[in-house]
Amino acid sequence: MPIDLSRAVLLPIDIQKGFDDPRWPRRWNPDFEANALALIAHWRASGRPIIHIRHDSAEPGSPFAPGQAGNDLRPGFEPRAGEPLVSKSVNSAFIGTDLDLRLRRLGADTVVAFGL
Repeated sequence: MPIDLSRAVLLPIDIQKGFDDPRWPRRWNPDFEANALALIAHWRASGRPIIHIRHDSAEPGSPFAPGQAGNDLRPGFEPRAGEPLVSKSVNSAFIGTDLDLRLRRLGADTVVAFGL
C-alpha cells in the first residue's frame, strides 16, 4: 500500500553533538549521518516541510543543556531558512511545545520521524 507523502512533515529529532559524550554508549550505526543527510536533501528537494527538534536539557551537567557544545545540532543538520526548530526539555517533542499546533497548521497527516 503506497503512502501519500503530499501532506507529510519530516522531523529530525535530537541530531545533536551531545550524543558523542562518553556518558552515552557508542553508536552502532556508522551510516546514520550519511543516510539522514541524504533523506533531508531529498525531502528539501521535494519542497515538503521539515520541523527540526532539539533537546534543551534542564538537567544540571547535561551535555544537552543550552550553552553547552553538546546542545548544538550536528554539522549539516541545522535548519535552513523557513525550517522551524522546536526545542523540548523532556523525551517527547509534544510535551510543552507547539509541535502539535505547527503540524496542524501545515495540514500534516503523516509524520516521518528519525533521530538519535
